[in-house]
Amino acid sequence: MKENIPCGGPPGVQNRDRLSGTLGPGLAVSGGIAAVAVLAVLAFIVFICFLSKTPGRALYFFFFGPLRNVYSFGNMLTAPFR
Repeated sequence: MKENIPCGGPPGVQNRDRLSGTLGPGLAVSGGIAAVAVLAVLAFIVFICFLSKTPGRALYFFFFGPLRNVYSFGNMLTAPFR
């Protein structure tokens, strides 16, 4: 029969795995979410630059348009709570 051999390797490797097991998953998930968000914004900017006749104006109104008007800004803030 097969014997149950504990895995993990030398003590140095075991400690490193133990420490990365506590911090690693949380940091990996948050870093992955941030990377996806950054890539999505960059893809949006590239699409706007290629597809719009006035990319500067389109980007301005996308990023700063809701902040120009108190009504629009209020709608943006209350949208998640509706």
